[in-house]
Amino acid sequence: MHELTELCLKENGLLPSCTKISTPLSQASVPATAAGACLAIKRMSGLKNVNCLDQHQELKFVAKGLTVVYGANGSGKSGYARVIKRACFSRDRGEKILPDVKDETAIDKIAEAVFDIDENGIEKTYKWQDGAFIETLSGISVFDARSARVMLDQAQDCRYV
Repeated sequence: MHELTELCLKENGLLPSCTKISTPLSQASVPATAAGACLAIKRMSGLKNVNCLDQHQELKFVAKGLTVVYGANGSGKSGYARVIKRACFSRDRGEKILPDVKDETAIDKIAEAVFDIDENGIEKTYKWQDGAFIETLSGISVFDARSARVMLDQAQDCRYV
């Protein structure tokens, strides 16, 4: 609270000696909260420039219940998770989407995916590129072990469960 007071005083020219810097939140830092909206990912497909995942491969989610993604090491589980966390809302947005290590030109390519979303009973499709903000997708919160670690390890005054 003391830090916030100092920042407010500094912003209004009442504490010029303050060295603290305020950093505005970006759109991607705050989930979209449409009142009464019911959002669910139905399918993720069309991945490009994500690990060495085949762009014809897709990940389907059940309409109700829990979808479990499992497989051997190197099969793409983490690649899918990174894309979902960057496209949707997650407390952990620091993990980069990795390019195909077998493609020497992949380092400069942007990751892409197609999301089929159930939005209040209506199916909609969104084409996403890494770095893009799609408001509907930001209304879907993603929680995993890395997100939990962000909440527990980093000093954050504004926490929620």
